[in-house]
Amino acid sequence: MIEIEIWRSRQEFSEHAEEWNQLWQTTRSTVAIHRAEPLLAWYDAFAAEREMAVIVLRNGNQLVAGLPLVMQLNRWGRRIGLSVANEWAPQACWLTSATIAEQSLVNALRNACRQLNLFQVRLDWLPFEWPANSHLMNAWNQTHQYSWVRPRYQVSRVEMANDWDEFRGQWSRNRRKKVQQTDRNLRAMGEVEFVCLENRGAKNLDEVIDSATGIEHQSWKGAEGGSLVSHPNALKYYRTWVQHLHELGLARIYFLHLNGKPIAFDLGYEAQGVYSSIKISYLPEYQSVRPGEWLNIRMLEHFHQTNTVKSIDCIGPVSPATLRWESSRYTVGKLVLSTPSWFSGATVAACQTLSQWLGKNTLQPIAVDESASS
Repeated sequence: MIEIEIWRSRQEFSEHAEEWNQLWQTTRSTVAIHRAEPLLAWYDAFAAEREMAVIVLRNGNQLVAGLPLVMQLNRWGRRIGLSVANEWAPQACWLTSATIAEQSLVNALRNACRQLNLFQVRLDWLPFEWPANSHLMNAWNQTHQYSWVRPRYQVSRVEMANDWDEFRGQWSRNRRKKVQQTDRNLRAMGEVEFVCLENRGAKNLDEVIDSATGIEHQSWKGAEGGSLVSHPNALKYYRTWVQHLHELGLARIYFLHLNGKPIAFDLGYEAQGVYSSIKISYLPEYQSVRPGEWLNIRMLEHFHQTNTVKSIDCIGPVSPATLRWESSRYTVGKLVLSTPSWFSGATVAACQTLSQWLGKNTLQPIAVDESASS
């Protein structure tokens, strides 16, 4: 018997943090920032003035699903439940530990929406093809509820081979030549070192984060106002989740050092054999020697040698940099669910129809430099 429970404040969510993290563990989620502590840090950084509500489903004493939301009023003053996600954390959180019967799942969520007096639920930055998310979408459709799906972009995934030699054997001759040339060009400038921060207990973690965010701020992201340093709330959020995941042994920061100076980095986390690459950047004055590509290659070699990472989730939109190595893709976008109100259903259905008519339900072909991926 599925029962609904709603945690109606940040404080109440915090009190259930251990139970939520057990759900996260049970689901074998690869998104480590969906643990309670990073989710609370996200709320503090980006939504502290809004009401929080966490819908959880129980089967007996055990949590079997959870959906954290923040409340917002639309232009007509109606309450909307928004996913705990944005451009700084672009993966909406919906955890489920079991394949709940479609009708039971939909009934439970619609009842929760009724209790919260929600007009709509908008799950933006949702990876559509992930099993828990696709089950939710299928359940809504199969039970004849209204939903509106709008894709944003596709994300690359990179699968590891059995060993490094096998992985390199998949490269074209042209790619192998480019990789060798990149390595020669970089080493011609001095001493090159691949530096890993993977183990918990680093005493200089704040300095390491400062080094990485400093590199990003000096790149084009800083010039365009899109770096973490340019957004203090986002920087605070990143520091919090990196610290938390570092204490658990899940945070990862990789650097390329040239003559002892860090010139490129990749920041992310590892969970369930998947490395999620959240932030990557390099100093622009070294662009000609392709430091980002060199770092990617060393990371791939390192993952094959340690045999702990089975795949890489590149998180952001497909680009020439990720196209070089990708094995597959998945789609991230917005899922809008209607609530029991007939007006809500009519609105969502109209938005879906209009979106289809305007061609916004289909992603445009990705324009990439094919020579960069060869």
